[in-house]
Amino acid sequence: MEEKKRNPNFIYIYSEALQQEIAMSRKTGDVVCSDGTKYSAAEVALIASGEVPVTLAEHKVKKLFNGEILGYDKAGEKKPAGSHGAESSGNNPNPSAEMGSAPKDGDGAGSGELDIF
Repeated sequence: MEEKKRNPNFIYIYSEALQQEIAMSRKTGDVVCSDGTKYSAAEVALIASGEVPVTLAEHKVKKLFNGEILGYDKAGEKKPAGSHGAESSGNNPNPSAEMGSAPKDGDGAGSGELDIF
């Protein structure tokens, strides 16, 4: 069977923590997981800084609720919304549109859904 051609605008790696392949946009830094979960560049920066480690369980909650990772305070308690809290923003009626459900600035080929995986 022939392997599907990958989008050259993304970097592909396997995440042991998430137990799946992920693709990072070379242009925006947004990440799309093979299960369809999307992480914004801001979320990726928090995770990469070590401020907010993401386990498979947390990833599944993010996917289930289409949430947004905002951060934790030093005690591990939620911060108020707008101040780097750890909850879904809930402000966008279509949160999947936040991270590239349609190609942006040449990240995808053509229009419609990004063809990443």
